[in-house]
Amino acid sequence: DTAYISREVKNLLLNICRNVYSTSGSVTDYLRDNWGINDVLQKLNFEKYKAAGQTELKTIKREDGSAHEIEVISNWSKRDDHRHHAIDALVVALTKQSFIQNLNQLNQQYKTRRDLKENGRRFAEPWKGFVNDALKATDNILVSFKAGKKVATKNTNHIKKGKQIVKTQETLTPRGF
Repeated sequence: DTAYISREVKNLLLNICRNVYSTSGSVTDYLRDNWGINDVLQKLNFEKYKAAGQTELKTIKREDGSAHEIEVISNWSKRDDHRHHAIDALVVALTKQSFIQNLNQLNQQYKTRRDLKENGRRFAEPWKGFVNDALKATDNILVSFKAGKKVATKNTNHIKKGKQIVKTQETLTPRGF
């Protein structure tokens, strides 16, 4: 249960940190969308999905009534790529308590998420070139799928002096690298 784990981690962190704040996934989602990094994973995966024939044309209507078509990944879900955890962690790390308070107040004002999205506050990018930096950093993440749970192997090292073993040492060696 994620909510329970989050509360317990927060309580543990309060023992060593003065200020620990928690937020909901909807705040993270709002900021991710607001800062323009919702599409980072789609951009990184687009060519792979296109080569597999898993893209489609989608008609987008503009405010002036005109329309244009764009090619998008069919049935896209951010959960298709484990790097979405890194993107969420980035957003959480950059979330200020004032953002959370502001969004909570706006949620009381607007009846639907759509109203909030269309009329709510826009939060400035954390820094200039943020989206591009997020794209580059995410592209450099290597997701590894390892069978089983063993991530290290015990090794025994024998330290010799001449032909005689002077000392034996146990070490852990990371696997899969």
